[in-house]
Amino acid sequence: MMTMNRALLALTACLLPTLAAAQPAPEHQKVLALLSAIDTPATKAQLLRASPQAESILLSVVTDGQAAPWHRDRALSALGMFPSPQVQVVLLGLLRNEQAGELRRSRALLAYGAAFSDAAIPKAASFLAESSPVLRATAVQALGRIATPKARAALMRAIKTHPELRQSVERALKR
Repeated sequence: MMTMNRALLALTACLLPTLAAAQPAPEHQKVLALLSAIDTPATKAQLLRASPQAESILLSVVTDGQAAPWHRDRALSALGMFPSPQVQVVLLGLLRNEQAGELRRSRALLAYGAAFSDAAIPKAASFLAESSPVLRATAVQALGRIATPKARAALMRAIKTHPELRQSVERALKR
């Protein structure tokens, strides 16, 4: 019995550092808690109060294949509040990755438009010609949210080149 207790104690002593390292840092947990809220999305101010490294944490969640899908989706949407070169690289990578799936690419497109506004217009406009109706609709939505004269012009051109988008473009232009 004594030997078994010592063995368990030794095993626990060996595993404890590994288990502690596997636990996310408190700031990481605070950001995840904000991403878990179901009533309203976290604001940039809330994320930065939870951690000054919120952007890095969001990027790590988005690229972590082991993260919960809802955390990854919400982190992806939240990246739209952080227009940095690192965010741009990750979002553009997702937009180019057809294996990422329509919904993930749609979230990336909306976040890209939110983060980079006028600079995102050419990329968003390129999705108007996608074969996926979901991605085409998301491109219209992203351009409608950007709502600058350049974005509106891209939407007007879309009506001419993609008549099937007329109704969604008109709705986006009314906002």
